[in-house]
Amino acid sequence: MKTFFLRFLNLFLFLFLFSCASGQRITGRDLSIGKTEQTGATQVARVEVIKAPWEIWSIDTYGNPDLAAAESAVLNNSFDEANSLYRQTLRVSSNPNTQNQARLRLIGTLLKVGKSQESLQEISKYTNELGISPQQLRPDYALLAAWAYIHQSQPDQSLAWFKVANQVVDDGSLVADSAKKGVRSLLKTLSPTQFESVSQKWGYDGVIGKFIKADKIRRIKDGEGQYSLAKFFSPQFYRGQAASESVIAGGASALQSTNLDKITIGVLLPLTGKFAEHAIKVREGIQLASKDFDLKYGDTQGDPATAVREYERLVNQEKVNVVLGPLLVATSEAVGDRSLSLGVPVVSFTKKEGLPGIGTTVFRLGATASNQVAELLDYSNDKLNLNNYAVIFPSNENSGDFVSEFEKRVIAKGGNISAREIYNPGDSESVRLAVERVVAAHPQAVFIPDTLESCFSVLEQLKSQGLAGATLLGPALWSDPVAIRGYGQLLEGAVFVSLFNSQSSEPNVSSF
Repeated sequence: MKTFFLRFLNLFLFLFLFSCASGQRITGRDLSIGKTEQTGATQVARVEVIKAPWEIWSIDTYGNPDLAAAESAVLNNSFDEANSLYRQTLRVSSNPNTQNQARLRLIGTLLKVGKSQESLQEISKYTNELGISPQQLRPDYALLAAWAYIHQSQPDQSLAWFKVANQVVDDGSLVADSAKKGVRSLLKTLSPTQFESVSQKWGYDGVIGKFIKADKIRRIKDGEGQYSLAKFFSPQFYRGQAASESVIAGGASALQSTNLDKITIGVLLPLTGKFAEHAIKVREGIQLASKDFDLKYGDTQGDPATAVREYERLVNQEKVNVVLGPLLVATSEAVGDRSLSLGVPVVSFTKKEGLPGIGTTVFRLGATASNQVAELLDYSNDKLNLNNYAVIFPSNENSGDFVSEFEKRVIAKGGNISAREIYNPGDSESVRLAVERVVAAHPQAVFIPDTLESCFSVLEQLKSQGLAGATLLGPALWSDPVAIRGYGQLLEGAVFVSLFNSQSSEPNVSSF
């Protein structure tokens, strides 16, 4: 696995520095399918616009000039002008779709400038006009209400509205996904006392309870840390887009006139603490992949506040041009926020969804669950013509995103999930029962979002219980040549995601 990491890191460093020098941001995918036949890599370059987490509407203006002018004002960060135009649209338009979109965007833009009370008043006005109860509110409005109460520091009210937004739509919709992310973000902002209070009230709720359980695990793993959502209610955050791009543009000019071999790279890792063993392995990979670069190190200790201080030291004292890391979610988010003002880009090693959305100085090295599942299903569905799947997964937090993404995309492609079973790694009876139910469903393929080491008994029993003909599907966790050779016949014909395509015809890849 270390060999793979330094290969991909070295290639990414080249592409990343090249993208900075050309004023572009690499945000696309570079995934390949690990089988006898490998797909080519795809690279997409684009510049992102900073959006609020509640902005889920399209930019359709329905031919209305006022709505079009309002959208133009938003793009120019003229939020007061935009709100005036949204209100004018509400007054003069007779088109229900146009009116609805104007109201949604008015409420959302009010939140951007921190006017949460005014946004709640608009929602209340809307319910009064329709003569409906709050529970009957459309999910997109419920999402806005939830964020308004976040701004007002009322977590109970916010969770109640997130629950409404999540329950009244099909799971997997844009609103539901945004509501789930909102709940996770809100829980991370709570102090231990606040979290305990919320846990007592919402811990057994059918919708919110699972998020509270997951955050308890996160707090044990990552620590409490400091996390804030205040930036989303500040117009300066959205107006900072131009400033961030200006910083990067200035950096691009410097890179164009600088010998890339002389670039100073900062590295932020938890070199002490409970994650030190893993961090040291990552450091060894970076050292091998970056032997021609000047490396400066900072120890995050796994703590967000410490990570920010170390990032500031690397930027201000060591004069680094780019920072690799941090490794953990909480530290990556904290450093990502700080990078917006200091302007030195960070390349996080976490695979968290949405991390690059913090701003134009934040990058992610690693494929998310959705990236991997999309590539895997594109291959299995389009190339292998498979449409009947089973999912068997371990009872841990890490598999959840993979399972939900897999099921959602299978259904979207017109496929079928014939079995969905969970097992406890190391519990032979749990594995046996889960495998028996999968075998009884007779799927064409079985997706196992687990490490090869952890799912060995699952693979063994799937073969021994008569499911040898089904195609085994795995995430990038399977991309370990040594482990694959050791598993022999158990993985014959298996398909898994690999983040490095050694057979790619791309010049940068093949020459590397």
